[in-house]
Amino acid sequence: MIAIDELETGKGMNQIGTLQRAGDTRWGDADATYEAMTSYEFVFILHLMKELMEITNDLCQALQCQSQDIINAMNLVSSTKALIQELGDDGWDSLLTKVNSFCEARNIDILDMNARYVARRGRALHQQDDFTIKHYYMIDIFYAAIDSQLQELNSRFSDQTTELLILGRL
Repeated sequence: MIAIDELETGKGMNQIGTLQRAGDTRWGDADATYEAMTSYEFVFILHLMKELMEITNDLCQALQCQSQDIINAMNLVSSTKALIQELGDDGWDSLLTKVNSFCEARNIDILDMNARYVARRGRALHQQDDFTIKHYYMIDIFYAAIDSQLQELNSRFSDQTTELLILGRL
């Protein structure tokens, strides 16, 4: 566009120095996206979300039905809460095994969970010295996601509300 005078350019200090040709940025964006998608963290979070989605799928489908069976839906709420809690209590080792197996099959670097975790982008200033990679993945990602899901379900469907809805439909 510059060559055919459709785009103005400044002179001296008025030049915009950050413009790049479209072709120059596409490969960089693709490379950065590929790097992110083949990182251990991405794979771990993807597998965790898959586990949570599988647990919540039946409840989501029941709540979206036009002809809602409230008793069935409330029973699904209770069982979904229990399954998410079970994942939190007993699912760490299984999830870690699945993630490591997936990474190994695709030549993605598997992290040493006992190594010191080094935070990225400014978070390192507030970091504990004995903060391991296992702690980061277990506490900050795994348990945080599970707690978030349980908190959301509990805020929308408290045990008292669930019981009242069931009793009201009997």
